[in-house]
Amino acid sequence: MNWLRQRPVLVFLLRFTVLFSLALMPIPWLADSYTTLYGAGTNCLLSAVDREASIGARFEPPEAIRAQGSWLLVLRVVDRDTGAVATPRLNVRIFSYLPNVMYLALAVASQQAGWRRCAKVLGTGLPTMLVITTTLSSLPVLAKFAAGGLLGEVPATVVETLYQAFATPIMMYAIPLLLWWLMMGVTRPSAPSMHEAQ
Repeated sequence: MNWLRQRPVLVFLLRFTVLFSLALMPIPWLADSYTTLYGAGTNCLLSAVDREASIGARFEPPEAIRAQGSWLLVLRVVDRDTGAVATPRLNVRIFSYLPNVMYLALAVASQQAGWRRCAKVLGTGLPTMLVITTTLSSLPVLAKFAAGGLLGEVPATVVETLYQAFATPIMMYAIPLLLWWLMMGVTRPSAPSMHEAQ
């Protein structure tokens, strides 16, 4: 195995490929479990944000955790003034699960840089990734409101621009890669000074 130790980039790519491939496998009970946790966490944030708003939104968790569940999570949007209800669906796998597990696989595969550094990349980067993906997950829903004229002209333009720019399969993979690269740079040990070297 000495030849592998001499090729750290190859070792990293192999580790990442194995870890990410495992995460892509159809694991029983994963879909409903993840969407339930995602919905519960997001609902806590929504309850704080839209408490005084005329429009309220809550994710509806699956009725039961099934072995072969669904990644589509229903968002129940209620106009509190008129009582009108809309129920768009969000693909949590695309907008949350895949970017997060990709970042997780990248961070764990970087363990040859040292476990302490790996822990820093995970401890700081993964919560950041969760915030980013939760924000991006709201774009498809907000885009529907923008298309219906419910957000106003300027907010609708901003939402549509962000949606077109970020809510794409390429960006769902590019964002965790960019964040991992930034975190690896931030946690890189500084070179010893001339005084310390002496």
